[in-house]
Amino acid sequence: MFSGNVPIDLGVNLQQIQSINLQKNQFINDPSTGELSFLISLSHCKFMTFLMIGDNQFRGTLPKSSLTNLSSSLERFIAYDCGIRGEIPVEIGNLTNLSWLTLGANELIGSIPQELGNLNKLQTLRMYENKLDGIIPQSLCNIKELYFLDLRRNRLTGKVLGCLGNIYLDSNALSSSNELFGQIPSTIGQLQNLVNLSLDMNRLDGAIPKSFENLVSLEYLDLSHNNLSGQIPMSLTKLEHLIYLNVSFNELSGEIPDRGPFGTNNFEESNLIGKGSLGLVYKGTFTNGTVVAMKVFNAQVQAAFNRFDLECKVLRNIRHRNLVKVIRSCANLDFKALVLEYMPNGDLDYWLYSHKNFLDLIQRLKIMVDVACALNSNYIKATHLSWSIVT
Repeated sequence: MFSGNVPIDLGVNLQQIQSINLQKNQFINDPSTGELSFLISLSHCKFMTFLMIGDNQFRGTLPKSSLTNLSSSLERFIAYDCGIRGEIPVEIGNLTNLSWLTLGANELIGSIPQELGNLNKLQTLRMYENKLDGIIPQSLCNIKELYFLDLRRNRLTGKVLGCLGNIYLDSNALSSSNELFGQIPSTIGQLQNLVNLSLDMNRLDGAIPKSFENLVSLEYLDLSHNNLSGQIPMSLTKLEHLIYLNVSFNELSGEIPDRGPFGTNNFEESNLIGKGSLGLVYKGTFTNGTVVAMKVFNAQVQAAFNRFDLECKVLRNIRHRNLVKVIRSCANLDFKALVLEYMPNGDLDYWLYSHKNFLDLIQRLKIMVDVACALNSNYIKATHLSWSIVT
C-alpha cells in the first residue's frame, strides 16, 4: 500500500500510457489546491483508456478542465470512496467513450448533470452513497446500453423515470434510500433482463404494478419502507427466478399469494415437517413441480426476525456443494420466510439419535467429512463467519 501526494505532473512523462490504476492506497492530493490537481496533467495521456483512483484519501473536487481534456479514448473512470467533494462537473458529458463511470461513496453534492445523457456507450453508472439531490435526469433514458444503475443512498427527489423501461437494465439499485415519490411506473415491467430492483426507503405510493409479472429474470425485489397500498399482485407468482422479496413496511392488504414462489398450500399442518424455537418448516411444491422446504420465522419473536435478516445476509454471499441451497426469500411487515432446497431424507438429528434408524461407522464418517467440508468452505474462511450447527 502506497501513501503520499500524487505528483501534479503525473501525466507529463506518461504520454503513451493506456491504463492508470492507483486504487486501494492512501494517496492524498495537494491540500493547497483543494482539488485533484494531478488529473489536469493526464490531458497529456492521449491513449489512456482506463483511469482508476478509487479507495484513496484525496479529499478534493474534480477540476473542470481535467474532465474536458482527458483522453477521448477513456472507457473507464473509477473513483469510488476517495473523498471527492463538490458538484459533478457538467464537462463529464464530454467523455463520450465512457462505458463505466463509478463515483460512489464520496461527498458529492448538487444534482446529477443532464449531460450524462451524452454518454451513449455507458453501460455502468454508479453514484451511490453521496449527497446528490434534485431529480433523476430524463436524459439517462438516452443511454440505451446502460445495464447497471446504482443511485442508492442519496437525497434524490421526484418520480421514478418511466422511460427506464426502454433501456437495457439488468441490475438496478435505482433509488434505494432516497426521497422519490409517486407511483412506480408500469413501464418498469418492460425490463425483461432486470435481475435486481431496489426501490426501498422512499415515499412511493399506489399499487405494485401488475406489469412486474414480465420481469422474468428478476431475482431480487425490494419495495420495503414505502407507502404502497393494495394487494401483493398474484402476478408475482410467475417470477420463477425470484430469490428475495421484501415488501415490508408498506400499507399493503390482503393475503400473501400461495402459488409460485409463495406456494405451500396455505401452510397447512399436514405440510409441517419441522419445528424450532424461532419458527416452523413446511414442505411446499411450486407450480413447476419443484419440492421445497419453507422456513417460516415466528412473527411474535423479535429474535426470529433478527435471525432472518442475518441468514439472508450470510446465505446471499456463500455457495458450497455441501450447504443446503437457498432458492428464494420472502418478507413483509408480519411475515418472513426462507425457501430452501428440500432434503427428503430428514435431518441429522433424526438419523443420529432416533431409535428407528441406525447408521454404521462408514455412514457416520461420511457425514463427518461432509460437514467438515462445508465448514471449511473458502467463503466462510474469507469472511471469518462463526457458525452453529442447528438440528
